[in-house]
Amino acid sequence: MKGLGTALAFLLALGSAIACYGLTSNGFSLGLSSTGPPSVKTLQTAGVRQVNLREAGVNVQPFYDLHTNDPAISRELAQGIREQRDKISIPMVLPPADDEEIAGLLLRQVELAIDSVRRDAPEVFWISLGSYGIEWNGTRESGQGTLTVDMGYCLSPDEVAAMEAQLEAVIGGILSQAPSDPALAAVYFHDWIVENTVYASDLMEPQADMQGYEYGFNIDGVFLQARAVCEGYSKAFKLLCDRAGIPCRTVYGVADGENHSWNYVELKGQWYLVDSTWDDPVGGEDLLLRDHLLKGRQSRVGDQTIEDIYHNDYAEYPALALLGYAEQASQ
Repeated sequence: MKGLGTALAFLLALGSAIACYGLTSNGFSLGLSSTGPPSVKTLQTAGVRQVNLREAGVNVQPFYDLHTNDPAISRELAQGIREQRDKISIPMVLPPADDEEIAGLLLRQVELAIDSVRRDAPEVFWISLGSYGIEWNGTRESGQGTLTVDMGYCLSPDEVAAMEAQLEAVIGGILSQAPSDPALAAVYFHDWIVENTVYASDLMEPQADMQGYEYGFNIDGVFLQARAVCEGYSKAFKLLCDRAGIPCRTVYGVADGENHSWNYVELKGQWYLVDSTWDDPVGGEDLLLRDHLLKGRQSRVGDQTIEDIYHNDYAEYPALALLGYAEQASQ
């Protein structure tokens, strides 16, 4: 395959429905396909490894890094997304590889890095239905070049600024009423979301048109529209926990056989499951359930345990406590 002799430039463009459901992405050009993360052997061959996307912090546990030698590369990508830059240019050095291998690895790592920002940073609500592509310009002899990520966003900077002001007013009000005890605060956040949000089941219909309804998969769906699906519920819970200083993860996987999103929250050194979506009955019922609140892996919901119901295969998450928070307190 030719093209890397003196310079290589390729553009891999993805469609605009990347993160709607938070679990799949559409195909891309150059004959590549989205078949899951590259193997460890392939990653080692190309000098790319999976580490943290951002610097570690109390509430930061992202899944992937972009490049093996310089964490600043992925931080630059995260920062560029936060600043809504249309083009994010990242100088980098690649080991010897053929064009197709480099194209596939760069695209997959950028996809994972962008996905991590979207999933781990719920306050970045303008990326959900954005499109993106990557372009590499470099030389085979030196391996030096520049990766340029072309980003698209579903909201303009002015729209983001206006919505952030509205969001801050709502979120600030919730936090001002939350108990200071972390466990009680987690319960309060769960209850507020359930009582103030209607599950938007129509957005999950196969024929649903997501254009204009991106809010359902983001924090603005819960805090501004009072209407969301599981991704919006879980992101809203994580954001409130983040702001309250409570370690929390947004978890993606399969629950009861369906793609789903929920939360893990850490209290007194142990992790517990919170699923505010499934505690919000569908169909107009004005009920507040706590069947999926601060549960451990052996906690029972009906005739099943939590570990029977929930499966998070997307990435590594903290291990849940054996029993739920209240179950442990009662022993």
